[in-house]
Amino acid sequence: DGHFGYEEVCFLLLFGYLPNKQELKNFKETISECYELPKEFLEMNLLRAPSKDLMNLLQIAVLSLYNYDQKPDDNDPYQTVLKGINILGKLPLIICYGYQSMMHHYQMKSLVIHYPRPDFSIAENILYMLRLDGKFTAQEAKMLDTLLMVHADHGGGNNSTFTSVAMASTGTDIYSTLAG
Repeated sequence: DGHFGYEEVCFLLLFGYLPNKQELKNFKETISECYELPKEFLEMNLLRAPSKDLMNLLQIAVLSLYNYDQKPDDNDPYQTVLKGINILGKLPLIICYGYQSMMHHYQMKSLVIHYPRPDFSIAENILYMLRLDGKFTAQEAKMLDTLLMVHADHGGGNNSTFTSVAMASTGTDIYSTLAG
């Protein structure tokens, strides 16, 4: 029906069923409300500390979000889902801004920060924030959305999934679990 599917897949993975139209609308609105990084996070964690490796930057940045949570060790299932959705909304910003910072610092490229648009899907926002002019085609957005869906649930047998499950089983916080 022309909508982006990544957010729908995220809902499915979190709640175990496909959302109806209203649930999907509410979920997308909730994610877009999380598109903002904590005050000074961009400057302190991404621009002042660029990384040559985006996976390492992502690990450090997610772990740093712990410091901005009022109750980071609250691992009540409901609170953990809320924290997970909050992180989900912030990951595109962390990835795109981390990439922009890396390219600026190590490749001497122009540094352009586009703030996310609440009316865009996650795929659209990634393309919008990555491109200097903020432009992308509908086909590019659909392709990225498809790739995000394919990678959303990469199975239960690989090392990163095993590590996350092992860490979560110890009762640690969601930030440490995701960083692992």
